Amino acid sequence: MERRVKWTKALIAWPTLLRDRPRHLNPIPFPELFDGDTDRLPEFIVQTGAYMLVDDKIFDCDELKVTFLITRLKGRALEWVIPYIEQKSPLLADYKGFLAEMKRVFGWIDDGWEEIEADRRKKAEERKKKEEERRKKREERRKKKKEEKEKKEKEEKEKKEKEEKEKKEKEEEEKKKEEEEKKEEEKKEEKEEEVKEEKEEEVKEKEEEVKEKEEEVKEEKEEEVKEKEEEVKEEEEVKKEEEVKEEEVKEEEEEKEN
Repeated sequence: MERRVKWTKALIAWPTLLRDRPRHLNPIPFPELFDGDTDRLPEFIVQTGAYMLVDDKIFDCDELKVTFLITRLKGRALEWVIPYIEQKSPLLADYKGFLAEMKRVFGWIDDGWEEIEADRRKKAEERKKKEEERRKKREERRKKKKEEKEKKEKEEKEKKEKEEKEKKEKEEEEKKKEEEEKKEEEKKEEKEEEVKEEKEEEVKEKEEEVKEKEEEVKEEKEEEVKEKEEEVKEEEEVKKEEEVKEEEVKEEEEEKEN
C-alpha cells in the first residue's frame, strides 16, 4: 500500500505543471480523472487523446502519452496500473497497447471505435488548425507591433539626431557670431586706438607748432630789443659825436677870440 501511495504522488505531481499552463497554449479542457467506470472510458480516451494531440510537441513519444494517462487515473483504475509500473511492463512504452489493455480490463466493447477515433482526430486537427491560425495571427500582431515599435524608435532616433544636428548647427552659428562680434569689437578697439593715437599726434603737433611759434615770437622780440638797443647806442654815439663837434667848434671859437 505504501508503494502505491509513493507511485501515486510521483505521477500526480507531473500533470500539475500542465494543468497550470496558460489556456491559450492548449484550448482543450484538462482531462478529468478516470476511476475505472466503463461508461466513462470512451470519453476519457477521447479527452486525453485530444489534449495530447494539440500538445504533440510535448507528448512526442508513447512513454509520455502512457505516463500522462496514468496521471489521470484514480481509485480502481490506478490500482490496476500500479503492478504494470512495478513490473516495468512493456505496455508503459506502447500507447496503443496500453489503450487496448484498458479497454479489455474495463469491459469496453470496441464497436465503432474507429469512427469515434477518426471523428476525434478530425476535430482535434480542426482545433489544432484553428489554434495554428490564432498563433499565426498572434505572431502577425506581435510582428506588426514590433515593426511599429521599431518604426517609432527609428523616427524618434531620427528626430533626436535631427534635433542634435540643429542644436549643433545653432551652437556653431552662435559661436561663429560670437567670433565675428569679437573680431568687430577688436576692429573697433583698434580703430579707437588709431583715432586716439591720431588725436594725440595732432595735439603733439599743435603743441610743437605753438612752441615753435612761441620760440619765433621770442626770437623776434629779442631781435627787436636788440635792434632798439643798437639804435639807442647809435643815437648815443651820434649824440656823442655831435657833442664832440660842438666842443671842437667851441674850442675853435675860443681860439679865434683869443
